[in-house]
Amino acid sequence: MRFQSTGNRIQVGDSGRSKMTLMRSYDYKMLYLFILGLAASLVAMYVAVSYYDFSSIKVLPFLAAPLFIIGIVNYIIHKRWIPILCIIAIAAAIYFLWEKSYVLFFLYLFVCTEGVAVMTEVIQRIVFFKILTIIEFVNLKAKLSISDRIVTFMFNIPCDLDTRNLNVDLSVKRDGIPWSNMFHTIFMALMFCTFLWMYMVFNPSFTSGESGMSIYTFTIVLYVSLLVLPWNIFKSLNVRVQTGYRDFNVYSGLFETIKRMFLPILAVFIFLALSLSSGTFSIMYVALSIVMIAVIVVFTSVLYYTGSEADVVADVKEKWADFHPTTMYAGYRERGQASYEEDVPGTPRRELRLCLRKN
Repeated sequence: MRFQSTGNRIQVGDSGRSKMTLMRSYDYKMLYLFILGLAASLVAMYVAVSYYDFSSIKVLPFLAAPLFIIGIVNYIIHKRWIPILCIIAIAAAIYFLWEKSYVLFFLYLFVCTEGVAVMTEVIQRIVFFKILTIIEFVNLKAKLSISDRIVTFMFNIPCDLDTRNLNVDLSVKRDGIPWSNMFHTIFMALMFCTFLWMYMVFNPSFTSGESGMSIYTFTIVLYVSLLVLPWNIFKSLNVRVQTGYRDFNVYSGLFETIKRMFLPILAVFIFLALSLSSGTFSIMYVALSIVMIAVIVVFTSVLYYTGSEADVVADVKEKWADFHPTTMYAGYRERGQASYEEDVPGTPRRELRLCLRKN
């Protein structure tokens, strides 16, 4: 970044840092494969609804296809033949010896979650440096762009915070699964699912007793997990703005924003549920979706933290010196001034307000 002073304003210019990326060739291939799979799924859903009289709810499992494909491809590319053979054998046993519909649940849990974990890493690699670039200089700009406003709102960044002294912890060591991070993610997913629950209250198909609804809910929960999991990288690396006092934690800012949005939405949902008397059916699926969220997030998090996080952190560490080459001034500290005066006897003393006065 470069700065140009024009009077009392500072204009922030781009010297190429905003183009810095963590994406690898493999990540681009997974991204393109997912986009193609999603486009094909949307076309198939449109055809099924328009020409074969399927309801919009019954075609939701089509949306799981891109994540299923990503999961299978990732298993094959990394030559994880034993898990593949186990999945095929168990799925066949469930199909022939148990309930056939349970095969989908099994594949969702052990294949689609792999796809969610892969796409979580891809999203992290796309957005990490882009978001940090916006945060670091957002409060120095005379005029905010749309992306600046979105990031400022999402991460609850105060307008009077000097965000230039941005830092991360690059020495992330995992002795086990970070359960606290997973609980935060589960809670964030529950917040987003209040929209799903409100839809369930209004949609007659949920209150009419249509069978098989849980598999459709499972599809939505996969995408809710994909929506909330990528932000864990900001918590894992403890991305923060250092000041002379208490640091501003970027992930905590995001979490506070979601909580502020969640509380009024939850109140509206409770009011609607009580006023419409949707009965035990909708309540059952609320409880079921909570269980699904917990299971999906736990499975995906275990796959991510044991397989992908180390690579993301290593790539961030490798490029961090280019992105943030020096630690910037973190604010005036009175203790530092006192120690300076004591170390150099006879130093003339001057009031702090005169030292910092603008000419």
